[in-house]
Amino acid sequence: NDTEDGRHSLAVSISEDEGQTYPLTRHIERSAPGTGRYHYPSVIQTRDGGLHATYSIFVRDEQGTEVKSIKHAAFNLDWIEAGD
Repeated sequence: NDTEDGRHSLAVSISEDEGQTYPLTRHIERSAPGTGRYHYPSVIQTRDGGLHATYSIFVRDEQGTEVKSIKHAAFNLDWIEAGD
């Protein structure tokens, strides 16, 4: 989560200096505060270089009821480097 307040945004970032800075960022999810929550991301890289993230997602349906699920996103370094 790349916000100071809330979990309504989820981004993947790449560091080229051992974690001192993260100049390359791409958002997987981004919602207005209070309309979505994204928790507990986990990322793996496959042998072919693909990246796979899973995370909990909490959103409100049309009736305003909060619904939670697990979501999967697949992407590669080129997608991250393209930025938002």
